[in-house]
Amino acid sequence: GILAPGHGSHQTTQARVYAALMQYAGIMDTDDAGRDPWWTLLCFFNSLRELGGASTLFISDARDYLRVIIDRHSLNYERIRSPFATELTSRIRSDEIPKELARLEIPYSQERLNDRNLSVGDRPVDVCLASNIIEVGVDIPRLSLMAIVGQPKTTSQYIQVSSRVGRHREKPGLVAVLYGQSKPRDRSHYERFRNYHQRLYAQ
Repeated sequence: GILAPGHGSHQTTQARVYAALMQYAGIMDTDDAGRDPWWTLLCFFNSLRELGGASTLFISDARDYLRVIIDRHSLNYERIRSPFATELTSRIRSDEIPKELARLEIPYSQERLNDRNLSVGDRPVDVCLASNIIEVGVDIPRLSLMAIVGQPKTTSQYIQVSSRVGRHREKPGLVAVLYGQSKPRDRSHYERFRNYHQRLYAQ
């Protein structure tokens, strides 16, 4: 659970968290198989309005902060990621949904990324912006990394959404919940984070 009241806006928090999750997946010391579960960041939004603003975050703010991370750790600029975001929401046509799901199943490989003859649609997805369309029926074992923006409205929805990653026995999931500092309900969930999840597991 992440709550950053010192940031000027929730968008600033989002940009920094996205950048950190994406960049460290790109530089972790492992092979293609070890990096694959962490390469694709699945971002869930409670509303299309919030999701719409995230598209510009990845184009500008998150990419700028990727450079900050590279500079801070004296990394090679050749290893900086340039994320391309796809969408899995009710805004896309129903016949496009199976194609987007198929894209999420494309595994990471450095060879595939280096192949300039491949179209964007044949490359592993960097970021998928999703709405409640993913709550049921999305079972993609390679996905392990997720960000949830704001506490979902119900506990059942929270369980359904957060269960979209870490579905493979040997690929545990990491879910970062980004709480809005201006929302009392989000702050309450952050302050009671451990107790809330212990109750969920107990039941």
